[in-house]
Amino acid sequence: DKATGRLEKKPVNTYEHIAWTQGRLVSRNASFGDVSKSLERQFGVRINVQGKINDTETYRATFRNESLSQIMDYLSRTAGFGWAYADRAPSVGGVLPENDIVVTLQN
Repeated sequence: DKATGRLEKKPVNTYEHIAWTQGRLVSRNASFGDVSKSLERQFGVRINVQGKINDTETYRATFRNESLSQIMDYLSRTAGFGWAYADRAPSVGGVLPENDIVVTLQN
């Protein structure tokens, strides 16, 4: 605890943290923000959310060999949002930007 300077020992489920070494993406009671950060790291994309994220909703899923499109389709059906790959127009200097995904939240 930073406020008190005390250390606290808690049990941790290591499976969620090391699953990537086995080609898995695991989320347990994770917010959409946490899930999207994991997807960004795993697939080398940038996820841009248009709208307000409800971080009180949590997600529980294990993905083994699914593509990014399959995962986004699954999440969009369960969480009720739309998504698409962003247009990849060359930026200044003719360099293509990273792969971007746009998530449109439906309120």
